[in-house]
Amino acid sequence: MKRPVKGENIHVIGAGLAGLSAATALAEQGRRVLLYEASPQAGGRCRSYLDTVMNRYIDNGNHLFLSGNRAINTYVARLGSGGMITGPNRACFPFMDRESSRRWVVDAGAGRLPWPLLQAENRSPDSTILDFLAVRRLLTARNEDTVAALMADNKALYNALWEPLAVAILNTPPDEASAALLGAVLRQAFRGGAKTCLPRLAGSGLSEVFVNPALKYLRDRGTSIGFNERLNAMEFEGGRVSSLTISGKCVPIPVDEQVILAVPPWSASPVLPGVSVPARHCGIINGHFVLPRKTDKLTIMGLINGDAHWIFVRGDVASVTISAVSDRDEYRLDELAHRLWGDICVALNMENTLMGAHRIISEKRATISHDPENCALRPQARTAWPNLTLAGDWTYTGLPATIEGAVQPGATAATLVSGALT
Repeated sequence: MKRPVKGENIHVIGAGLAGLSAATALAEQGRRVLLYEASPQAGGRCRSYLDTVMNRYIDNGNHLFLSGNRAINTYVARLGSGGMITGPNRACFPFMDRESSRRWVVDAGAGRLPWPLLQAENRSPDSTILDFLAVRRLLTARNEDTVAALMADNKALYNALWEPLAVAILNTPPDEASAALLGAVLRQAFRGGAKTCLPRLAGSGLSEVFVNPALKYLRDRGTSIGFNERLNAMEFEGGRVSSLTISGKCVPIPVDEQVILAVPPWSASPVLPGVSVPARHCGIINGHFVLPRKTDKLTIMGLINGDAHWIFVRGDVASVTISAVSDRDEYRLDELAHRLWGDICVALNMENTLMGAHRIISEKRATISHDPENCALRPQARTAWPNLTLAGDWTYTGLPATIEGAVQPGATAATLVSGALT
């Protein structure tokens, strides 16, 4: 499907989720988009690939999102890929303590109000419904507040719920992580009650839901997509971006053209004079393991006192995540694989099962560090140059660097650019 395009070129640099979100929103309006990507593939830190050791398609990172994520819902509706998103029909989050083998489920139900939490079996161990009301501290947190400073006084609920949620959502140790950002996620999640807080996964893989449909959508609408095209420099003249250097070639930017920069902060910083970007990052380690048998049951489980923080089971692959990994942390990946397999076996009641094919992926700069000082460096989408707009999960979005936090700034950038062209 080729649609007529209107106006002058809009140059979108970076085909991660922020860039794809911006490009598809603009293409939906019939804008003329040129998309540049430095690597051989789109998706950035959110994509799938065929692992030859496991002989399975796996995600380069494990991502859990929520039914109420507005930007994601708009994005997949545009692409027509929402049917490949899967998850339970209740806002329930199973947990297990690796040390004690104790299991519990935090179940907020599926209605407007979380009535199931009134029952002890639907809450964290040794907690009362009044303990859960402490969430108000997060919802009213100041920018300088950390999660641990506000929530650690109730040790039982902190260890069983707030700490694992904070580590998963913010990918930052809770004693450093911004309480205001965690509060922003919870506010969005529960704005419609439990129905907007249903856990969701890309059932067929991240690329099948978020990346491949976006590339098809763009190509169908005449978008130029270039891979292995790296931004080397931007030239500024007369208070605007005047040219780009892409893989050594000069791309002039006429006065009526716009640029959206949707690259990681470490790529943006060298080409943005005088613009602050977050300097600290936290890593994530993901492990993927082939199981002895396939299951039709989707499993999402938080793990307390284990090496893994979360376990996801789809088909015959179990994937685990270690979040908030510091560059000071040292892991021997071969030893770590056996420890993670031990977590999986206990969680899935598969003790004494031999470990089969697996893959351990370490991403040292998975997200920015969401500590208040680092987050204060997140720049706005608008820049001092009227034809340059920023997009990325590291920009100021009011959200942490999640999938929602990447798709939303792409949509925002598209809106700002469209307004500038009107």
